Amino acid sequence: ELGHGSDAYYNSIEEVDVRIGDLLNALDSSGLYESTNIIVISDHGGVGHGHGGESMDEIQIPWIIKGPGVMQNKLIEEPVNTFNTASTIAYLFNIKQPEQWIAKPVLGTFTENEKSLENKNSYLPKPKASIKSGIYAEEQLLTLSVDADNSEIYYTLDGSEPNENSVLYSSPIKLGNSKIVKAISISNKIRSEMTTVDYKKVFGVKSATLKSKPSSKYPAEFDGKSLIDGKLGNDDFTHSAWIGYEYDDFEAVLDLGKVQSLNKVSLSCLENKSSWIFLPAQVQLFASNDLNNFNKIGSIESNQIKSPEKRNRTLIEQSFTNTNFRYLKITAKNIQYCPKGHAGEGGKAWLFIDEILVE
Repeated sequence: ELGHGSDAYYNSIEEVDVRIGDLLNALDSSGLYESTNIIVISDHGGVGHGHGGESMDEIQIPWIIKGPGVMQNKLIEEPVNTFNTASTIAYLFNIKQPEQWIAKPVLGTFTENEKSLENKNSYLPKPKASIKSGIYAEEQLLTLSVDADNSEIYYTLDGSEPNENSVLYSSPIKLGNSKIVKAISISNKIRSEMTTVDYKKVFGVKSATLKSKPSSKYPAEFDGKSLIDGKLGNDDFTHSAWIGYEYDDFEAVLDLGKVQSLNKVSLSCLENKSSWIFLPAQVQLFASNDLNNFNKIGSIESNQIKSPEKRNRTLIEQSFTNTNFRYLKITAKNIQYCPKGHAGEGGKAWLFIDEILVE
C-alpha cells in the first residue's frame, strides 16, 4: 500500500528531490556552491530482501562526490563502500580517523587516477555464522566462513572486539558454556564489519508454573511454558511471547527435574516507558529441594537494574557459586504506578517478562 511503486513512494521521492534542489539552489545563490564538497550516496537492500552485507552482489549503489579538489568526470571502477563516506569527510577536514574504523578515504577522487587502485576491494564481506544468536539447551558447533578470496577470519569468545592479534579461525568452534562470539574478516589490512553470535547455553528446565495471574491482554502461555521455551519476544510488547502484568507483581516457580548446580539465572524483561512498561523495582530468587521450604539466594534492587542501551530488552542476572537445588522461585516487583514526571504519572504501570534463563 505504501511501498515501492505506490503513490506515497513516488511522492516521497519527489519531496526528497525538491528538498535537495532547494539546498543546492541556496548554496548557489549565496555563492557557496563551488566551494562546497557534496557527497551523494544511497542505501541498499540484500539479495535475500534484507539489508545486504554478506556478498559483493549486494552493494551496487552509486557514490558521488563533487567540490574543491575533486576530479571531475571520473569513474572509479573498484568498489567504494558507503562506510568510506565518513573516512572521506575526515580526510577533507584533515582529521585523523579512529583506529576502530574499518573504512578509508576515497583518495582516487582527489588525486591522480592511479590512486583509485588504493580503493580496490575496500569492501570486505563479514563472516557468516552457522548459528544465530539465541538460547540453546544443547552444545553447538559454530562454523565461520566468508565469501571473499585471500581473507582470514579472526574471532574472540569473551565479547571483546577482534583484531589481527585475536584467534585465527581454522576449524569449527565448540560452544559449551554461554559465549559472546565476535568475528571479523581481514584481507590486505582491510577489515570487515563484525559478526556477533550471542550464544546462551541453558539447562533444560522441566516445568515452569506461574503463581501470579498475568493480564488477560498479554497472557502468553498461562501455564508458564513460554517462560522456558527458549524463544524470546521482540521489542514489540504485543508479541505473543510476552507476559504482561498491570500493577501486579510477577511470581513463578521452576522445576529443574533434579537437584542441579547452577551458575546464573537471568530474567528477560521489557522496557518501553512511552507505553507505560517499566523494569521491575526488585527481583528476588528463592531455592528449595521440596517445594515447601524456600531460602532466599539472591536479591536485585532497582539501583542494580540497568536500562537497556540499544534495544528495549534487558537481562536481569544473578550469579551463584556452589548453589544446588531443584526448585527455583522468582519474584519481580512491579513499580505499580508511572513515576512522577512521566506522561502517565499516577497511572498503573506494566511489567513484561518473556523468558527465564537458567545456566
